[in-house]
Amino acid sequence: MKATGCEFEAHALAAVLEARWPLGTDAALREHVAQCAICSEVVTLADTFAEARQDSQATLSLPDASRVFWMAQIRARREALHDAARPILATQIAAFAWAIGLLIVCLGAALTWFQSTRSWMESVLLAHGILIAVAASLVLLIPTAAYFVLGKE
Repeated sequence: MKATGCEFEAHALAAVLEARWPLGTDAALREHVAQCAICSEVVTLADTFAEARQDSQATLSLPDASRVFWMAQIRARREALHDAARPILATQIAAFAWAIGLLIVCLGAALTWFQSTRSWMESVLLAHGILIAVAASLVLLIPTAAYFVLGKE
């Protein structure tokens, strides 16, 4: 059965993490690491990770605090503009719906075939009062629904 651990593994790892490897450790530990496959692998991996951490810290540069604050202000302004534009968009959609309805009414009043069939349409409209109520509620519900749908972006 293959060994999964070594009693000197923790000592070798501590030496690498404390930046004492190989010069700051005793000769017995260095000899053991040279002979033990587990400890040599631990030292190699820990040394590689330590070098990578030092390289990343050397190249790491934090932005200036004033730049971070400035970018946060720009983002806050954009979000405020977006929030302010939602009611305006809902109002525009409602105005468009009302304009279409008014256009239909004006065209209906101006067309001769509409006036000739007015008595027939009055009887149909009176018979279908629920349909008229649904259509009128849609004129109000569509802009409201658009406001809530577009507001969740």
